[in-house]
Amino acid sequence: LSLRRQRQMCIRDSYQGIHFYKQGNMKVRSNKSVEIYSGEKATDDTPAIHIQSENGYVKIESDDTLILKGKRVQIISEGSSNEDGVFIEGGKRFNVDAGSINVDGDNTNLIAAEEMHINGGSDLSLYSEAAPIQISSGADSLFAGGVSKQIMNVLDKAKTFFSG
Repeated sequence: LSLRRQRQMCIRDSYQGIHFYKQGNMKVRSNKSVEIYSGEKATDDTPAIHIQSENGYVKIESDDTLILKGKRVQIISEGSSNEDGVFIEGGKRFNVDAGSINVDGDNTNLIAAEEMHINGGSDLSLYSEAAPIQISSGADSLFAGGVSKQIMNVLDKAKTFFSG
């Protein structure tokens, strides 16, 4: 079909087709789905599909499930300021399920607003190269350092009093 005829079809059926606008926008619209197949002769050095924005950002959005699937999925941030990086917001839930998980950073924090459980299965190690490991609680326990020491002192005095 000629380009003129394609434009006429887009105007008549404005919910489907490739739409070009005078200000430079283009939209692809379909009533059911859009599928792009490519890469039959692509090599490891060339992408089969390349999406790039010279200015502005790229947004991929779905009203339902969004799936990124591949043998190896990489998310790379090349920014250098403190505001740059990779940000993942999980809403109510964020699950990571893998055979091996590594978290590596200059400063790493795991923070839970309510509960945090660490289960090592068959082994759990906490290691620090430079300083002793610190484990503490925000709540005063009956067995906290100062209180438990006082209880032990009272028990020692009671033992001395009753045995002597």
